[in-house]
Amino acid sequence: MAIARSTSGLRATLRRFARDRDGVSAVEFAIVLPFMLTLYLGGVELGEGFSIKFKTTLAARTVTDLASQYVSIDGPTCRPFSAPHPPCCRRIRLRA
Repeated sequence: MAIARSTSGLRATLRRFARDRDGVSAVEFAIVLPFMLTLYLGGVELGEGFSIKFKTTLAARTVTDLASQYVSIDGPTCRPFSAPHPPCCRRIRLRA
């Protein structure tokens, strides 16, 4: 008798739990959140990567344009283009 009563109480609790829809949106959000964050952070990283690619391409294009305009490039000619870098880091070698 006690087992039947606890079983019917358990069934009633499970039925009530199955009908309850209060936390559904929180559970759905918890499931979708990792995918949303991955897409967002991936988009940010992709944007930064493209930005770096464009800046490097522009810098390389500028250096090649500069190199093609002069027969020889010495220190004073190159100084305005390498001003933010210390002299120990400036090593541009051009070979014809």
